[in-house]
Order: sequence, then C-alpha cells, then structure tokens
Amino acid sequence: MDRKGLKNLSKQQLKGHWKVPVLITLIYCALIFPFEFIPSDSTFFMLISLAVILCLEVWACVGLPKFYLEFIKKSSEATYSDLKVSKSAILKSLGFTVIVSIVGAIAGGIISFILIGSIGVALFSSASISGLTWGAIIVVALISVALVVFNLAVGLAPYIFVDKEELKLFESIGLSIKMMKGNKWKFFVLQLSFIGWGLLATVTVIGLLWFIPYMQMTVTNFYKSLDYSKDIA
Repeated sequence: MDRKGLKNLSKQQLKGHWKVPVLITLIYCALIFPFEFIPSDSTFFMLISLAVILCLEVWACVGLPKFYLEFIKKSSEATYSDLKVSKSAILKSLGFTVIVSIVGAIAGGIISFILIGSIGVALFSSASISGLTWGAIIVVALISVALVVFNLAVGLAPYIFVDKEELKLFESIGLSIKMMKGNKWKFFVLQLSFIGWGLLATVTVIGLLWFIPYMQMTVTNFYKSLDYSKDIA
C-alpha cells in the first residue's frame, strides 16, 4: 500500500473513534509536560524528572504500539486496557531505549569532536575553509545519514516487541532490520509527509491531540502492511 493509501486507511479507522486515542494522548502529554518542559534549578527535581521521563518513554515505546495494533485488530474498538503490556515487553523496550541512546550518543560525540576540531583548524588556517574542514563536513554528513538509516532500520522493533513477544530483544531488532530492507526510504518519506501537519499542530498545541494518533495509526498500518513471515527463521 502506498503512502496515500496508508493515510486514508488511518483516517477511516479513526473516523468516529477519536475519543480514546485523543484522551490517551492528552493524558500522556499531561504526565510528561511538567517534567520535560518546566525548568528547575533543583538537582533532585532534575533527577526525578529524568527518571519519570525515562519510565514514561519506555512504557510509551511499547504501550502505544500495542494499543494501535489492538485498535486495528478490534476494528477501532480498542479500550484503555489495551495499553497494558507485559513485563517482557517493558524490559525489551528498556534495552532498546538504551541501545538507541548509546548509538546516538556515540554518533553525537564523534560529530561534536569533528566539528570542534574543524573549527580549530579553520581558525588557525590561512584559508577561510581548509580542505580538512570540507572533509570534516563530509564525514559529519555521512555519520548523520548513517544514524538516520540506523533509526529507520530498527524503527519497527517496538511493534515486534508486543506483536511477537516470543522473540528476544536482539531477535526483534534483527527482524525489524530485515523487514525494513528495501522499505527504509518509504518509511522515511512517510514520516516526512507529516511535517506540515506536525508544524500546524504544534502551533495550535491542541492539534497535537489529533495529529499524534493520526501519525501513530499510519505508522502502525505501515508495519501491518509488511509481510514479515518470510523474515522469521
């Protein structure tokens, strides 16, 4: 199914059934907002905030995919109870969050090191931009692209955690990589297609309550559209 088809299907599934997805989004935003956006000079509050945000994100990583998978399975009649996930899924979500964070931190560290080094070279070089600086720009671009490709490749792992619970953490990540082979560009373009609506929803703020379920529903349909049976050993 193409991008337009996935979006239209998502709209049809949500039509007349927005209440629960919107309320779930509202509750999640209400829980995370005080800890993520309200500044504080207290170290204790910052540590508590980080812990709460981590817990919420680890749960949301698998809780929301579980809900929308059930939403499709139950013909848009999913309830709040469908947010419940197993201990196994939570642990895999935690491991996945740590892995993605480590990869991102390593990539970010390398990029920062290269940028700082290139700035130093540019400051002490007779030319405004040396060949070394251009080389640094290219390397930074390549690392950034590689990081995006990695995130796209493992992007469906949270759905696999709750849809195929018998698979272990790295088996699920491996399956996501296999499923995304030849589909990463489609997934990337699908996500890009939400930028306009996302900016509008952010400006209006309240629009996020409808935008987030719409995008999550579309991603879930993208996952469901891929045949992964051939990828499972």
